[in-house]
Formats: sequence, C-alpha cells, structure tokens
Amino acid sequence: MIQWYKALSFTKKMLFAMATGAILGVALESIQGQHDWINFYFSNGIFDVIGKLFVNSLKMLVVPLVFCSITVGVSSLADISLMGRIGFKSVIIYLFTTAVAISIIKNKITPSFLNNSEFITKDAPSLSNVITSIVPSNPVLAMADGEMLQIILFSILLGIAITVSSSSGEPFKKGIQSLNSIMMSMVNIVMKFAPLGVFCLIAKTFATQGVSMILPLASYFFTVMFVLVIHLLFTYSFLLKFIANLSPII
Repeated sequence: MIQWYKALSFTKKMLFAMATGAILGVALESIQGQHDWINFYFSNGIFDVIGKLFVNSLKMLVVPLVFCSITVGVSSLADISLMGRIGFKSVIIYLFTTAVAISIIKNKITPSFLNNSEFITKDAPSLSNVITSIVPSNPVLAMADGEMLQIILFSILLGIAITVSSSSGEPFKKGIQSLNSIMMSMVNIVMKFAPLGVFCLIAKTFATQGVSMILPLASYFFTVMFVLVIHLLFTYSFLLKFIANLSPII
C-alpha cells in the first residue's frame, strides 16, 4: 500500500487525500454524536491542528515568494523601457479578461450558502485612499501585514533600482536570485505535506459540517470550473490566435 501510494503522481495523491478525507469525515460525522471523544481528539484535535499548520505554512510563503519573484523578474530586464510596454499590455489584457470573466459569471453563480440575509458588506474605500494606500510608508510593515499591492509596488521599484544601479546592484541582485531559489525549495518542501494537509482539512470539514454543507460547495465548485473552461477555450484561445498569432492547440 505504501509503495503504491509513493508511486502516485502529486495530482493523484491530492485526489486520493480528498477522497479518503471525505469518506473518513462522513463516517466520523455519523458517529461523533454518540462519542464525544471523536470530536475532541479528531475533528477539533488532530485534523484541526494539522490543517491549520498546513494553511499557515502556505501563508508563510506568500509574501517572500511574491517579493523575490517580482524583484528578480524586474531586475532581469536589461532595458527598463521594456517593463513599461510589457506592464501596459499586461494591464490591458488583465482588464479585458477580467471583464469577460465577470460578464460570463454574472447572475450565473448564486450558491445557496451565499444567500445570507445577515451578511453586511463593508463600505467601499474612496478612490484617493485606494491610490495612496498602494505606496507603502513602511515596506517591512507591509510585508508583515501581507499588503500585497504595496509589496508588489515595492518589489517593482526595487527591481528597477537594482537594474539602474548596474554593477553596484549586481551583488544584491545575486542575493535576491539566491533567495528566490531558496523560497522555491521551501515551496517544494511544504507541498510534500500538501496531501496530508488537504486530507485533514477535508476530513474536518465533512466531520463537523456534514454532507449537507458540502453539496452546495460542490455545486459552486463545478460551476466555477465550467466557467473557467469556457473562459480558457474561448477568451484565451482568441487572444492567442488573433493577438499573439499563436496556435491555442499547441
């Protein structure tokens, strides 16, 4: 059994973890009302601890990974003017694809678990606050708070500064590249425990909320997947064929 599991690909391991976690969770949900120790030691014990450890480990990697990858990417551009053209085209494509995606999804996905009359939306911030909040007054604090827009802007500016600094910025550039490689190695280490983390998260969800809560989530999930497939086959294929002049098949 162990050798069979080790021979599986990462995707199959994840699917196996999800399936076994769901089966175990349903089984525990059906009997934990009769045995309180199951909820204490498993649902709110082992599964909860391991699941939170896995989620926290993913959150731990986000900020340094984004910071390093963007800084390395920008500093690798020999000509800074290229970044302006690439950035402008990227923003236009992002806005276009986002608008299309919203048009496809609008009024199509209304899962029952989101129809909560008690849900209160927050007031939208003013445009001036949105613009001024992009620039971090303290980059270190922005990283500590996980302010992604501020981190992205600081990483871009740092990458530009490294390129402009030429030879004097080369040692720091090599250091960031080395740190980026280290962060990718950390990602590989954490992802080795992904099947276990997913297993515990799925098992706890089924054990505490039951199948009745999962069915609307599954409906929502497959609806989103269907829309993403439509978006991939039509929107992105159109961009590849008529904008990039590339075959979407190859």
